[in-house]
Amino acid sequence: MAVKLTLDKAGRLVIPKAVRRQLRLEPGDALALESQTDQLTLKPIRPAVGLKKECGVWVYRSEQAQKFSASELVEQDRERRIRELMG
Repeated sequence: MAVKLTLDKAGRLVIPKAVRRQLRLEPGDALALESQTDQLTLKPIRPAVGLKKECGVWVYRSEQAQKFSASELVEQDRERRIRELMG
């Protein structure tokens, strides 16, 4: 998707809602900026997610899982999906 963006006086850009929705970006998400000659590239920084086998059982491990309880993660995901469905 090609979109024309304009810098404001403070040098900020607004990422259009359609692009944010497509990339599942939310307020507070981190982006990596790369610059090469006359080209800029923005990439979302996603937390590492993985499954690990512990005592014969597959266990979900992520950076977020260490900060929140399972019920908090389920509630956050439920709220995110409701926001996506409601638009």
